[in-house]
Amino acid sequence: MAHVQHILPNVRFKLSTLSVTKAECDKFSSILLGAVLPKLNFLPKENLNRNPARSIIYGPQELGGIGLPNIYTVQGIDKIHLLLGHLRLNDKTVKLLSIVIDVIQLILGTSQLFLNKDRASHQWFEGGWITSVWEFASETKLTFRLP
Repeated sequence: MAHVQHILPNVRFKLSTLSVTKAECDKFSSILLGAVLPKLNFLPKENLNRNPARSIIYGPQELGGIGLPNIYTVQGIDKIHLLLGHLRLNDKTVKLLSIVIDVIQLILGTSQLFLNKDRASHQWFEGGWITSVWEFASETKLTFRLP
């Protein structure tokens, strides 16, 4: 309960505004889960092992998992929500995002929207927040249509 109702909401907004990689999220999750998992009591007088398989930790309860949210997935979804929210509002942040997207398009030299391309083939390009959105979108096979 503490993990889902207190810890995750406290870090959720902060992570969605940063350019955090999957490896950094995994490291943060392992520290967090190392503290949380031994405190979970599923059976009387029996604690959960500190290092179970991630499929057990993040798997749905219907299939025998614990059902804890994956921090990398949560922050990726929150980043997509932030991007789409600003695009729909058409506020000042959209102008900044449009400039960043246009500059990245120019640097990559592609006519296709880079958010729809595979991030793994452009690992040489280091960016910021929008690049972390691109990485998450590439891993989850999301596509975008921007005006």
